[in-house]
Amino acid sequence: SEVAQQVRSAAKDVSGEVSLTTTEGFIPLITPPLAQLCERYPHLHVALHIADEGPSVRRREVDVAISLIPSPPPSLEGRRLFTIRYGVFGTAAAAQATPLRWLVGGSPVSNPGQAEWEKEHVTSVAVRTTSLAATLALVRTGAGVAILPQRLARLEPALVEVESYRAVTGSLDRTAWILTHPDIQAAPRVRVLLDALIAALT
Repeated sequence: SEVAQQVRSAAKDVSGEVSLTTTEGFIPLITPPLAQLCERYPHLHVALHIADEGPSVRRREVDVAISLIPSPPPSLEGRRLFTIRYGVFGTAAAAQATPLRWLVGGSPVSNPGQAEWEKEHVTSVAVRTTSLAATLALVRTGAGVAILPQRLARLEPALVEVESYRAVTGSLDRTAWILTHPDIQAAPRVRVLLDALIAALT
């Protein structure tokens, strides 16, 4: 059909490499839109960098960044995605243990507010690690409870929130932004990546 042909021809216009940097906490959230993008645009190649201190969109080392910052720098085009809210989560058994055993962030932590919070609220530490993936894996096995982004924790059916901490986790809230350069945002390869991520994350 004519529509199918137009879609195929539009997909052909989207080609080349587009680069994206973000932190490991976003992996479960960006996997579905990236998979759809790969399927829809066979000539597009996504270079994905996962690191707390990855290549810089500001220094033009990468096209698009998903970052946790209060507001975007004036030189970049930024779109607010969502507020990351935190909670204390564990398996039902770990959440009922007395005392609670904690999985805490090692040094350096990507969220400085978390280190302060842990100092104030954590009594008994089971594991200390800088890796969010390791923390999630350990929480899943019942090794202890941890502060986790609510959106991530809710993807894990085995986890429950320790509600007694709900009133004191608000200070950890952070804002997620998607950033790019104003002069490349209209390029087809950049536009389709921005659109896919914004649709999935807002």
